[in-house]
Amino acid sequence: MLNRPITSRAELWPGVPIKICQFHAIREAGRLIYNADHRVKTDMRISMQEERMLIVKSAYTSAGNGGEQGRKRARNHAIGDS
Repeated sequence: MLNRPITSRAELWPGVPIKICQFHAIREAGRLIYNADHRVKTDMRISMQEERMLIVKSAYTSAGNGGEQGRKRARNHAIGDS
């Protein structure tokens, strides 16, 4: 008998093939796909927010010293109105 803890299933049952449940295999594959998709969407959202802020800032500063007219122009430019 071993005097140390058993660290793997292969140690506990030598010679028994290890089977993977279909549900768990598909779940893990889906998790990898979800995480990759989530990262891409997050990166896209962040880059769009940064670009939007640059557009608003440039529209605001090109409108003069700011004021009400500059804010309106920046807002309209950011939401796509001319």
